[in-house]
Amino acid sequence: MPNNRLFLMPGEMTEEERLDRLAHSMQFESEECTAEAAAVRKWPAPQGDKVASSYVADLNGYRVTQDMLRHSKGPHWSQLVHPGSIVKTSYGTGPYVVESLLEYEHYGIKLISLICSLPAAPRRKDGKMKGEPDGWLNDYVAVDGRLLSLFLTNEDEVLVVGDFIFTQKVQVQLL
Repeated sequence: MPNNRLFLMPGEMTEEERLDRLAHSMQFESEECTAEAAAVRKWPAPQGDKVASSYVADLNGYRVTQDMLRHSKGPHWSQLVHPGSIVKTSYGTGPYVVESLLEYEHYGIKLISLICSLPAAPRRKDGKMKGEPDGWLNDYVAVDGRLLSLFLTNEDEVLVVGDFIFTQKVQVQLL
């Protein structure tokens, strides 16, 4: 059985095996990231190798099984976070202002991505950010009132800490 890591030390895998693994890992399209497609991939994740994101699974061509994933339960995500929420992450980044949310399905599970900006980002008169988002928080599932990463081995959490209140600076000139 070949080694299941893509990037190996010289001699751990033949060049042909490495190129085959690389080609296999780059062939996945978004429609191939369904629960059924993930179940028939070539390589199961090796014992002890933590698959903590879709990126790692796709890069290495790992088979993703439902027991590796969190499943939604409890309140719907829309009851936890909304555009205008201020969020931080459990790994110390933020605060961010949620500009919009995107719901999609991956591995047969409904997920959300949060499109975020920094609170000090330039804003239009209506309080929406000007320009491009500052970041995205991807692949989160609502579980028992918390926003947790899709993969069980990934302990990342998005914490909602409040609502953003936009105050427009007004300049007044006295005559």
